[in-house]
Amino acid sequence: MNQMNAQQLAMYQQMMQQAAPPAGGMQQMRPQLNQQQMMMVLQQQQQAQAQAQAIQQQQQAQHQAANIQAQRQRMMLLQQQQQQQQQQQQAQAASQQQAQALAQQRLQAANRLDRPSLVESNDSYEQIDSFSHRDLAISRFRLNHDLLADVFSPYHIKQYTPPEPHYGNEDIPRLQGKLAELEKETSQIPEKHDTQVRDWHSSFEKLQTASS
Repeated sequence: MNQMNAQQLAMYQQMMQQAAPPAGGMQQMRPQLNQQQMMMVLQQQQQAQAQAQAIQQQQQAQHQAANIQAQRQRMMLLQQQQQQQQQQQQAQAASQQQAQALAQQRLQAANRLDRPSLVESNDSYEQIDSFSHRDLAISRFRLNHDLLADVFSPYHIKQYTPPEPHYGNEDIPRLQGKLAELEKETSQIPEKHDTQVRDWHSSFEKLQTASS
C-alpha cells in the first residue's frame, strides 16, 4: 500500500520526460526532485486512505458492538417482562386458590354445624359394638375436626354448651359462712392497725422519757 507499483512509476517517468526541458544541469535535477515530491504525495495519499479505512473498520466494529449490546439489552428486558408476567400470574393463581379454599372451608364449617355425629346418632351405647375401630377413629377425628372448625369459625357456634359450675347448690351455705368470716377479718384490720400504731407511739414516748 505504501509503495508505488511499476506501472504507476513508468507512467510518471514518461510524463516527466515529456514535460522536462532539454538543457542544463539544473533542468536535469528538476525531474528527479519532482519525482520524489510526487512519490511523497502518493505515499501521503496512500497513508490517508489506509487511515480512513482503519477508521471505517473501527467505526463498523463499534457499530456492530453497539448492535450486539442493544440486542442483549432487549433480550434481558424481554426476559424480565416474561418473569414479571409469570410472577403476576402465579400470584393471581395463588390468591384465587386461597380464596377458593377459604370459601370451601367456610361452607364446610357451615354445613358441619348441628350435624349429628356417628356416636350421637345412636339411641343406645350398646350399638357401639357394631362399629369397627376404624369407624370409631373416623368419628372421633370428625368430632375433633368439627370442634376446631367451630372454635375458629367466624360464624356463631351452635354446638357449644357452657360448662357446669365448679360449686353446686349444697356448697352455698359453706361459701356464705366463709365469706362472713373474711368480711369480719377485713373489718377488724383497721382496728388492729390503730392499736399497733398506738403501741408504737407509747413505746417511742417511753424511750424518749428514759433518754432525757
